[in-house]
Amino acid sequence: MQTVIYADVLVALNTVLTYLLLCAASAVSRVPNRTLGTVAASLLGGASSLIVFVDLPAAASVAYRVGTAALLTFLAFLPKKPKSFLKTFAAFFGAGFLFGGAILAVEWAFHPAGMIYRSGAIYFDVNIMFLLAVSLGVYGLLLVAEHFLRRRTAQGDLCEATLWLRGSGVRLTALCDSGNTLRDPLTGRSVCIGEADALAPLFTGEELRYLRESAVGGEIPPSLGRRLHLVPCRTVGGNALLKAVVCDRLDVTDGRGAYCVARAAVAISPRPLGTCELLLSCETKEESA
Repeated sequence: MQTVIYADVLVALNTVLTYLLLCAASAVSRVPNRTLGTVAASLLGGASSLIVFVDLPAAASVAYRVGTAALLTFLAFLPKKPKSFLKTFAAFFGAGFLFGGAILAVEWAFHPAGMIYRSGAIYFDVNIMFLLAVSLGVYGLLLVAEHFLRRRTAQGDLCEATLWLRGSGVRLTALCDSGNTLRDPLTGRSVCIGEADALAPLFTGEELRYLRESAVGGEIPPSLGRRLHLVPCRTVGGNALLKAVVCDRLDVTDGRGAYCVARAAVAISPRPLGTCELLLSCETKEESA
């Protein structure tokens, strides 16, 4: 029996699936995705599913899938370095491969009528809730895998960092935290978070008092000058602004080597961070010189 494919259902279905796979890739790779970029990539992924109406040779089908995955990865993550691109591309392509395997397993086990899986595009002539349940199930499995693979608070994940400002340096215990997605609105770069007490040797008494205050409307010490940036963040209590200082450089030594980040921005936390004194963003290393 020939399956009738409705283009609108095909595009809508694959748009949702592309979004879920991009979110899964972000969780697995621990690289934050861009909201607008992810939405644009999802819409493009849905439109690309129209390829099912074209009978492509095997080689052309593989090339189309790889090229489409690369384009969607670039739109969703906007990686600045080849290494970051390869990391997110591998996570997205792997998530798609796993999802495709799950769909084929469902076909083998249940033999649903009207299923088409071609060139990475999926169409089901079955209850859409069933397909979304399978999609969410695979997404959940990916999140579980990310939970066991991530390295956040174990002692071995801690690294050593030295922050430099106006010729003075302070050595800190640092941790790369996938939950730190702060970005400087002026430069677009990631922002670290440091304990005020640990960073105290870098600042004068006047500067430290201002940085510890929760209010941002006070008198700014002239010595901070253009180094002071306000970084928006979202907390449990709502939206807030953090005071961040652009330092001269940040030197980090972890289990894989050492790297240096010029003009690293550090937001000041008046409260202790727990097992570390400095929270790095997962993109900090990607921005190193």
